[in-house]
Amino acid sequence: SIFKDIVKSSPKYPLLLSTVAVTSRYVSSDDLLRLATSHLEIMEFTDYEVKECILNIADNKEEAHALMETLKSRPSLLSSCHLPLNVIIISYLFAVKRDNLPSTLLEVFKLLILHCIQRHVRNKEPDKDHDDINSLESLPKEQGTSFNSLCELALNGLIRNRIVFTKEELGSTPDHLSLLYRAKGHEESEAGTKYSFFHHTIQELLAAMHMSMMPPELQLDYFHKLFGQPRFNAMIQFYA
Repeated sequence: SIFKDIVKSSPKYPLLLSTVAVTSRYVSSDDLLRLATSHLEIMEFTDYEVKECILNIADNKEEAHALMETLKSRPSLLSSCHLPLNVIIISYLFAVKRDNLPSTLLEVFKLLILHCIQRHVRNKEPDKDHDDINSLESLPKEQGTSFNSLCELALNGLIRNRIVFTKEELGSTPDHLSLLYRAKGHEESEAGTKYSFFHHTIQELLAAMHMSMMPPELQLDYFHKLFGQPRFNAMIQFYA
C-alpha cells in the first residue's frame, strides 16, 4: 500500500515521533498497525462534524435537515458517515435522487455507479431516451458489454495490486462509462495515457461484482485465495 511506500522511503525512521496520514482508505489501517512503533489512533468524523459537513454540502438548510432526518431512518448509512467520503457521496445522491436513496452503503455505491453511467450516456446521446438504464444488473447490451469489461479489469487489477492501467490493458473495452479517468501524475507520453477508476472503492465494488458473476466453483476458489488478505477486505465485504 501507499503507507508501506512511505515507510520504505525512510526505513531508518519509520513513523518518527508523530505522523498524520489523511486518507479515505480506512481499510489501510491494518498496514499502519504493522508500521506504528507505539500508538495508532484513527480519527473519524464526530456526529457534530457529520452535521456540519452536510450543512456545508447541501444547497440549503431545508435539504440538509431533510437528509439528516432520512439518515436517522437508515442507521447503517448514518454509521458510515464517520468517513468524509461517504458523507459527500450520500449528500450528492440525496440531492439528485432523493426518493431513491438506498439504506445500505453497498447500494449507495451501486447507485453512484449507475448515476455515472446514466449521466455519461445522456451527455453522449442527449437526443435519445435512456429510461432502460435503471439497474447495473440489466444494462442495455452496449453499456453492459463495457461494464462487464470494466468489472473484469477491476478484479484483475486488484489481484495484481494495480490501480493505474494503460490503454493496452483496457483492451477492447468500447466505452469507459465515465468510471475511468486519466490518472493524475501520468501525462500522455510514448507509453500512452494511463487511467484509473475515479476512486479505489469503485474498483473494489466492480471487482466484487465480477467475482459474483463467475461460476460458483470459481467464486469459491477466488474467495479462498483472497480471504484473509487485508488489501482485499473491502472487496470481500462488497462481495458478501
